[in-house]
Order: sequence, then C-alpha cells, then structure tokens
Amino acid sequence: MAETIDVLEAARRLGLTPDAVRARLRRGTLEGYRDNSGSWRIVSSDTTPRPPRHDTDTTRHDVVSPDLARLLIEERDATRAETQEARADQVRMFDELRALADRHAELHADRVRLEAGLERLQDERNRAVLDADQAKQDVKRQNEYANTLLGQIDDLNDSLERLRRERQAEVGRLRTELKQERIRWWHRWLKR
Repeated sequence: MAETIDVLEAARRLGLTPDAVRARLRRGTLEGYRDNSGSWRIVSSDTTPRPPRHDTDTTRHDVVSPDLARLLIEERDATRAETQEARADQVRMFDELRALADRHAELHADRVRLEAGLERLQDERNRAVLDADQAKQDVKRQNEYANTLLGQIDDLNDSLERLRRERQAEVGRLRTELKQERIRWWHRWLKR
C-alpha cells in the first residue's frame, strides 16, 4: 500500500494552497480518500516533491503549455462551481433566514395576542373574585336581615301568645262577671 499524507503536507509538496489540494481531490485529479475522522488522505506517489523552479531564462515565453492551460481551466471551472454552490447556499440560507424572520414575527404576534388574552382573563378573574366577595357580603347581610326578621317574628309570636293568654283570661273573667250579672239580673227581676 502506498504511503498517504495529509492535506497540509500535500499542499507543501505540490506548492499549492490546502484549498487547491482539496479542490483537486473533489475533482478527482489528485488521488486520495477520506479517513474515519473525515480528513483527506493523499497518496504520496501523486505528491512527489517538485523542486522549486529557478528559471535562468529571462526571455518571455508567449506559448502556454497545454498542461498548464488544462490545469488553469480546471481550476477556473472548479472555482466557478464552488462559487455557484456558495451562491446557491447563500440564497438558500437567505430564504431560510427570511422564513425564520417571518416565523419569528408570527410567534411574536401570537405572544402579544396571548398576553392580551391572559391579561383579559386575569381582569375577568379579578372581577369574578370581586363579584364573589360582593355576593358573599350580600348573603351575609341577607342572613343578618333574615335573623333580625326571625327575631322580630319570635318577639311577635311571644307578644301574640301573651295577648292570647290575656284575652283568654279576660274572656274567662268576663264570663264569670256575665254569669254573676245574669244571676243578679234574675234576682233583681224576681224581687220586683
């Protein structure tokens, strides 16, 4: 099995940035795989160290090598694809953010509505408590009034009973007097 190295070492050996190495791995132009932790591992046979170029030729070269042109086109295409993906992600995240902001506004409106409903219910409960207290006081007053009336009725019953006894006593006395008066009247009449 060939020796593998990490992205930073491959970038150092190839003279590229770590992002460029990752882009080549995604495109498949560089041989590698992801290990169990998700990090890229590059086969070292593809990353033979390249000696730094020291061109002694200072003349201008107008001809671009086909390999360099191909690599540049691949890099450009990869960069465009990454840019398009990033823009699509940005649009998706912006849409998600807008949806979250709308949901937040809905939840805030619901919260305000629920708080108003809670305040209304608390006011109704307070009014109900006050009404119940008032009703208790009214019942207490009515009970006191009823007790007063019952006391007056008892007093009237006592007075009526006393008057009935007095009347009976008076009736008994008047009957006795009437009896005596009748006898006296007959006695008076007979004596004449």
